[in-house]
Amino acid sequence: MAANDVPNNGMEDGDLNGWKESASKALLGSFQAHSEPIGISNVPRKLREGNKNAFMPKTISIGPRYKGARRDLMKWQNIKLHSMQSLLHRGANKPAKTKLQECMEAILKLEKEVRANYADDLKMEWNDLANIMLSDAGFLLELLISSSKEFNEKLKSRLAPPNPDGEVKRTGEVVTDLLVLENQIPLIILHKLSEIILVEDDISIESLALNFFGYIPDERFRPDFNPGVASRHFLELIHSYISEDSEEEEGEQQDQRNEQRCCNPIKSIKSVNFQKVSNTCANCASDCGYDVEDAMGIREETTDADSNVQQLTSYAQLNRCAPILAAAGVTIIKTIRSNEEKHENPTQRPNEIRGFNFNIKFQKTNGTLEIPQLHITKSTEVTWRNLIAWEQGHTGFSCKHKCTWAALFFNGLMCCENDVQLLKDKQVIVDHLDLGNRKLLEFFRSIVHGVDSDKASDSPCWEMVSVINSYRGTCCLGIKKYSIILRHSWIPTVFRHFDRLVLRGYNLLIGMISLYALMQTIYTILGYYEHPRVRNSGQMFSPPPHSLPRRPPPLPPPPPPGGVP
Repeated sequence: MAANDVPNNGMEDGDLNGWKESASKALLGSFQAHSEPIGISNVPRKLREGNKNAFMPKTISIGPRYKGARRDLMKWQNIKLHSMQSLLHRGANKPAKTKLQECMEAILKLEKEVRANYADDLKMEWNDLANIMLSDAGFLLELLISSSKEFNEKLKSRLAPPNPDGEVKRTGEVVTDLLVLENQIPLIILHKLSEIILVEDDISIESLALNFFGYIPDERFRPDFNPGVASRHFLELIHSYISEDSEEEEGEQQDQRNEQRCCNPIKSIKSVNFQKVSNTCANCASDCGYDVEDAMGIREETTDADSNVQQLTSYAQLNRCAPILAAAGVTIIKTIRSNEEKHENPTQRPNEIRGFNFNIKFQKTNGTLEIPQLHITKSTEVTWRNLIAWEQGHTGFSCKHKCTWAALFFNGLMCCENDVQLLKDKQVIVDHLDLGNRKLLEFFRSIVHGVDSDKASDSPCWEMVSVINSYRGTCCLGIKKYSIILRHSWIPTVFRHFDRLVLRGYNLLIGMISLYALMQTIYTILGYYEHPRVRNSGQMFSPPPHSLPRRPPPLPPPPPPGGVP
């Protein structure tokens, strides 16, 4: 046998080719620290059932998934072509036609890399798929450059009108569509176009994207800044930046921590068992929005004798809502990221994009729970749901499931509308849409619908939840503590039972009145059909003759005056 011959061990050529194709698809994706071989995964079915519209683009389609799926998504095709023309007229003074040909040749060589990024087996000819990659990548790169004041002036387009930035910025849904999981293209295409068209300028695509989506404000943006986060598309870039940002802030405080500060490291594991996570608040028995069938976790049953902190092997539910935490001596405060403090806009329009920050911390020394502000805008639900969907498709060390954990954490903080109002009063939640407490509570309940909590069990944040669940502060007065519990737990429970009792009595009374009216109607009808002679005479409702009282006989006339007649 020749050295180059590979034995197939009885494997048919078709099976061998299929194995080669599947292995190539898994291995060609560049495995990085925070990404897995399949970068653009599909939305899990259970998550899609919660709100399928949140996982579909509303205005513009990017990539092959929704190409030509709806007529309203095709109107942006002309804008994409115009953006590509504007991009070709930037950078080095080279003919646009020459740049276009170089871009096409470069993309044609990336077929295996592009197909390896998608979980679906794309049943599309490579020429058609390459055309989609070229037009969409050109549009996105032009959009990122035109949205940056510095780069837009430095790499000024020689085409008039130059760019679509104004038109896109006026449509907030377009920016939101760019963070839909199944509406992505590999960033490797944007990097390749940047190398060819803007050869003389070193541009960080990731930095431009973070600036565009609101995570790096213009005042902090630097052309040479490289965030250093591994990503394969825009949504993964945002997720990686959220996780890396939390790790960076955590690393700065690592040297200042002591044994009393959360979170304490997990000690030896003695016994492990499986428990279903309760779907009710441990204090007031209100619905916490968890799917009991999905929310299954591993919990360590032993406790630390010194700190009385529940030890975890994976994750535990936050079984204390915000008022109960206050009764236990926990102080909830809102925090603002350093890059937002000087640019906080309380009158922000609801269609503006705000970044996420889930770097929640608990200081056991003083019982302070620091929660970054959560801004509710038009893009919040779509972006958060798609970040959770991306996490649900990734497991292990490549994903810390920060967004899934945050959704479960906020659900644990709220068990009724009053809890939502408490967090709004503390400015932890900023409602730019004026949804109201009930709709906000429904929003947080729906955001975790269909979430597989087992996949988020590797998040290190569950250690902090264990500490919060067992925390007992010393600064909370007994009167204040029991007044909060009485107001939040006992009184609502009594009113709920009282309302049920009153409602049952009211329903019983209405039923008895209805039954009495029905019986009266039946007896009237029976009496009508019981006397046909009266019915034929036309006296439908007159009583029968024998039932009428007899007229008394007439009185005799009075005697005449004067005696006997």
